Amino acid sequence: MTATRLTRNERKTQTHEALLDAGYLMFLRDGFHAASLERVAAEAGFTKGAVYSHFATKADLFLAIFERRVQQRVAAQDGAGARVDSYRELVGVAVEQWGAVLREERGWSLLLLEFWTYAARHPHLREHVAAQHRRTHDSIAALLASMRARSGLTLAADDQSLATVVMAVGNGLNLDTLVFSDSANVELYQLTLETLLEGLEVQR
Repeated sequence: MTATRLTRNERKTQTHEALLDAGYLMFLRDGFHAASLERVAAEAGFTKGAVYSHFATKADLFLAIFERRVQQRVAAQDGAGARVDSYRELVGVAVEQWGAVLREERGWSLLLLEFWTYAARHPHLREHVAAQHRRTHDSIAALLASMRARSGLTLAADDQSLATVVMAVGNGLNLDTLVFSDSANVELYQLTLETLLEGLEVQR
């Protein structure tokens, strides 16, 4: 049986994904600042030239990894959110998904904090980070808007503002967990979201 030969574009895509996988593992292990494109190339089995033909800088590689992760997270978030019928169920989805991040993705959370503080000092990088942040934010806002329309409830805050608060609560608790605690307080996250929605509901 003759093996199917990959086209040039297929080989390029395959190499690109392999570099993202290798870069992700190295960043997790060593952190953003300690990692290098040369070491990514060596561990992935590619030449330095192959790496630089895909990513001009280490930051470009990280941003590509970040974009892929956001795409996966938003798809999971949208899919789960579309299957619920109440704000309480929507909170349940948020708690389940963000709780998994708090409990299981400490390494990635630390890596994000490291890169975010670095990007904050470099406007061109900050713009890219902000764009991915908006993707997550807009997904949450759209889910809230859909739930508002289906439930008929009136909330004393618009969906964009509420999405901002939801993300801020999650990120704040994540930071608190990373620095001050060895265990994630998922219950507090749930209580905060439930209390927030109940407090914003306009009684008619």
